[in-house]
Amino acid sequence: MNTTIEEMLTPCLERVHEANKRSRFRIGLPSEPDNRENRIALTPQAVEVLVSWGHEVYYERGAGKSSRFRDEDYESAGAKVVVSHKESLECEVIVRLTLPTLEESEMISNGAIVISCLNHIKREAEAYGLLAKKGCYILAIDHLRRVGDSDALLDQCLSEVRGQMAMTTASHLLQTNNGEGKGIIVGGVVGVPPTEIVILGADATAFRIAKYALAFGSSVKVFDSSHVRLQRLQDKLGSYNYVFTSIYRPQALDKALKSADILIACGSSSGEVEYYVTKETLKKLKRGAVVLDITPAALSGIETTRESTLDAPSYHEDGHVFQCLPDISMLAAHTSSIIVSDIVASVLNRLGASGTMEEATAVDDYINQGTIMYNGVTTNAKIAEWYGVEYCDIRLLKY
Repeated sequence: MNTTIEEMLTPCLERVHEANKRSRFRIGLPSEPDNRENRIALTPQAVEVLVSWGHEVYYERGAGKSSRFRDEDYESAGAKVVVSHKESLECEVIVRLTLPTLEESEMISNGAIVISCLNHIKREAEAYGLLAKKGCYILAIDHLRRVGDSDALLDQCLSEVRGQMAMTTASHLLQTNNGEGKGIIVGGVVGVPPTEIVILGADATAFRIAKYALAFGSSVKVFDSSHVRLQRLQDKLGSYNYVFTSIYRPQALDKALKSADILIACGSSSGEVEYYVTKETLKKLKRGAVVLDITPAALSGIETTRESTLDAPSYHEDGHVFQCLPDISMLAAHTSSIIVSDIVASVLNRLGASGTMEEATAVDDYINQGTIMYNGVTTNAKIAEWYGVEYCDIRLLKY
């Protein structure tokens, strides 16, 4: 009888054993090294959840200041607040919006897991190479996609923030008190022609921008190299929110730019330059027109845009007003950090459940596709080209 009961209980005991196998990490949450990023990858609420799962979080004092999160909140959530930047970088898992610099890479331990974004700020090749020499793993949260999605999950989640910030930013830059602003409003007023907006790209952010622009009463024109993406955008807007859509053609774009008040580049969905607006083409814009590059590192295809900083987010050139922050959602750092944090916490939950990066990439396709460096080997072809290193498909590293 006892043997029978023991046999019946075996599956339950195995499940308890499996649950106890869950990994508990030392997670470092270091501050950003410069003013190119003001968001933080984990909020105090996310830290509280991670601590409840058994993880240790080493939060560097002041890391959440720019995104308006207090050190006291992290301490109350159970994080170990450290003064040393080095101490926050010596953990098993490093979580931050930007990759480590060369100096920081020297502090990171061999085989560490770095969870970060790659598309919006490029680090020096030496820093990336040092992480590879140390056999590190890099998991890019801006490369994670759910099955069937054409846009990355982070882009989808941040698209609403980017859409709203694009409209409010353009509205501000068009004001007369902004130096060369045209002195017009975003939208339409009775008796006055509506503001004309040209959008390059038809991704999730472009959809949000078009949605808000139409609500303001603006005239919207969207260009993309894919008819499928254009059709998807129009379908999501609905038949009552019609926008002009066009495959990229120089003649059509030139005509649209001549009457445009705002030009917004949303980046390339495929990671390739798909629409290229030259310096000569930009001259067709009206004087005082606003040019927004939502994510300038993501191959927007505008020749003359250059990345701006939080200290000087906008600049004037050739009679136009430009703003090209690494990611326009940085202007709403607190809100954006909450969105990013939810995704990062989910990733950490999956990693903890799997135990190690090796096991996670073997059984979890979601983690697998976001891994761009595996034990020092670059597993993403575009990133390998970006940093000038060799590439190997991650599936070939499993055997």
